[in-house]
Amino acid sequence: MTWSLVSACRCSPPGSTRLEHYRIFRHHFVARTFDTIVNFVFLFAIAVLPYALQTFLRYKSYLSSFTLYVGDFSLILLSLSLLRVRSLQQRRGDSDVAERLCDWRRSLMQFWVAILLGALLLVLHYHAGTFESGMREYGIYVLGAFVLISLLTRRGVRRLPGFLVA
Repeated sequence: MTWSLVSACRCSPPGSTRLEHYRIFRHHFVARTFDTIVNFVFLFAIAVLPYALQTFLRYKSYLSSFTLYVGDFSLILLSLSLLRVRSLQQRRGDSDVAERLCDWRRSLMQFWVAILLGALLLVLHYHAGTFESGMREYGIYVLGAFVLISLLTRRGVRRLPGFLVA
């Protein structure tokens, strides 16, 4: 159950995060100080990811190793989401509305999955039992929420919000 949950929560493999990062910066992105800080946070999280994964795979039954891995992955998702929204704000005048809408949906999905993973960590930390019992008890709810987030962002978001339209 743990492995299927982690596999489902991994919205993209590590190679795809580099592609996502490229997609954000390919459109003449002008980075300000805040964007640079968020980008360094993203690069830090990518650098820590192999260590976090190795720790999780070695100590599967410990909540602290799962927290390290999921927390790092949530940091990657949040920073990518934030950078993408900042990029979309700079591209308000572009005519490619369909591509920008797809990017907006992707940003929303990554943000909500990161929040979902954070909520899972909170629930597991306040759970009185072991890590395995907590995952057995709450894992199905997280998978259901993940599917719900996917469906709502793909089907429910039909247009760009006002702050992303010229």
